[in-house]
Amino acid sequence: MRFEVLTQAVPYFVHDDPAKTHMQRIEPNMGLRPGMTWDDVRADLKRTDKVYTYGKEAWERYWARRTTDGDLVWGPDPDLTSLGQEQAREVHEAWRIALGQPDAHGRAPEPTPTPAMIPPIPQVLCSSPLRRCHHTLCLTWRGLLPQRPPQTIHVRENLREVIGKNTCDQRSTKSEILASVQQDVFTILFDDTFTEHDHLWTPTRETDDAMRTRIHLALEAVWQNEARDATGTYGRHSSQCLA
Repeated sequence: MRFEVLTQAVPYFVHDDPAKTHMQRIEPNMGLRPGMTWDDVRADLKRTDKVYTYGKEAWERYWARRTTDGDLVWGPDPDLTSLGQEQAREVHEAWRIALGQPDAHGRAPEPTPTPAMIPPIPQVLCSSPLRRCHHTLCLTWRGLLPQRPPQTIHVRENLREVIGKNTCDQRSTKSEILASVQQDVFTILFDDTFTEHDHLWTPTRETDDAMRTRIHLALEAVWQNEARDATGTYGRHSSQCLA
């Protein structure tokens, strides 16, 4: 079972409380916050994680090729769940504090970081074309970067995760991606290979080796072009850690 996705947005676990020792975090409720049970965790997983609902074997054999089970639509190109949106907002808040920027009420973070501790603001934004990636990027950086002119998100076709078979990895059309982004804050710039329809997705799953090669080439292109002499941030997929 994959519980890590719940640790930031849903207040189940106490493992990240620095005021407690390791054993204090585990006892007396096996690492859960007071009042929470494993049934709460399972219920949330069943609602949002269809691999958990049906099991990995059934998911890979049947459900991953479908677009919905009548309860949840996951393909093609699903957007962030409410949990994913909340996690992106928490990343936004972490960056706001790290950058020493005021909140919506004009209050500075406490304690205010010293200038030497403030990280550089990204000058280049790059993303996979899948909505869950570039929407995470938008939620993270909206309000933290200069808004005039609108920030450009460089969307590269080959920055997406493993391609094929799973309908959740089939991207939206070029027009739909453009329409999904708040144009007064961000603007999309596609790479030269980007077509209106997804020409890369097929019913056959890409191999991990092919994915690694593709990602390496895409990142080399980013470093040689958009981020050659600039600080960049990259909206990516967890599966790309394999690369």
